[in-house]
Amino acid sequence: MRLRTALNEYKRHRGRRFPEECRTTDGAFSAHGDRLVYVDPEGSLRDYSSALSGLYGIDRSRLGIETADGTQWFDEFSTVRQHYYRETNVVETEYDARGFTVHQYDLTLGRAHLTHVELRGAIPADAELTAFLTFAPEGRETQVGRLIHEDVGPDDTKTVEVFHRAEHDYVTASNGITDVRGQIPERFDEVLSEEAFDFPRDAVINRFEDTHLSGDVVVNAPLKQSGRAARTTLVTQLSDHDSLGREEALADIRRCAEAHRTADDIRDAGRERATVSVPDSAPNGTVVRSDLRALSLLTAPTGAHIAAPEFDPFYSNSGGYGYTNTARRRLVVPSGVGRRRLARAGMGPQPRRGCGERRIPVGPDRQRGRLSRNAADRTRGDAFGGAGRLGPGDDP
Repeated sequence: MRLRTALNEYKRHRGRRFPEECRTTDGAFSAHGDRLVYVDPEGSLRDYSSALSGLYGIDRSRLGIETADGTQWFDEFSTVRQHYYRETNVVETEYDARGFTVHQYDLTLGRAHLTHVELRGAIPADAELTAFLTFAPEGRETQVGRLIHEDVGPDDTKTVEVFHRAEHDYVTASNGITDVRGQIPERFDEVLSEEAFDFPRDAVINRFEDTHLSGDVVVNAPLKQSGRAARTTLVTQLSDHDSLGREEALADIRRCAEAHRTADDIRDAGRERATVSVPDSAPNGTVVRSDLRALSLLTAPTGAHIAAPEFDPFYSNSGGYGYTNTARRRLVVPSGVGRRRLARAGMGPQPRRGCGERRIPVGPDRQRGRLSRNAADRTRGDAFGGAGRLGPGDDP
């Protein structure tokens, strides 16, 4: 997490105990390969992938519905429920938007993350999905660039790229992106102030670097009408350009967006890649399912295991008790699961498959069973609130 984001979150939560923490016990995680994404009950996304892949991705985000009357943000809606779809890593979140409902489906596929948004009911005219995203390639706050690629996205629309050196992060949408806007990051006096700031914000942009040399970006994606519903799929992708070129990355994200335009596409992809299998006869099936999902989410294809996503990014209170261990392949088993019981029941993670899995780069350090020092140093953990439970529930 960037320092600017951490300070802003601290100011916002100053009244609670341990305001320095970025808690993840209320939401749910989706992961596949070496990308781990947290989905907040209010719809925001955040990457916790750095300990698994060395790629940082989304640092903060906010989703909303833009109409002629303004923008309604998901965090202003009432969250009806959030749950996993059956035994998959598909996270489904439903909101009451007072007149219509918003359904959000999140799934991580390799280094791509899909966020499908579907509106049902009395949908406002000309509604569009708007997304504020802050990317932090290689954990950077400065020396970050942004490019807009024309005619390379779905239906020959735009794809946005935010990059530092090796890490290049991309965003597009299944129905295309119609507008891209920059954001002015927090200035020095704002960082020192006692007030938290909400993003995105309207501000006069006077300098080129305000929007082209920061990781903050706002994109708009039209919603395609289908019966009484309107929908689109937002796709973000993390890429290491030391092993994957720009043209390949752009082609990958376009294919991924075009192949996952509906909620059924998301669910089908989740079922095909389900890593949790629990027989109906298994005792304490719900607990076992949650525990196995936790193990699956915390594991990278290299064999790396992390204790938990980083909940205290600057180690203000924890002292850092999490770890990454690839050399010894040590496995962290949450409470409530015995290895013998899992073996007798024939349960465990299944082989991983995903979008662009053949292109997952394996650097020299990872080939030798080690993560980079930067990734390992940032790997500390949150205990998930018991029994390795990562989300509020499962869809029966």
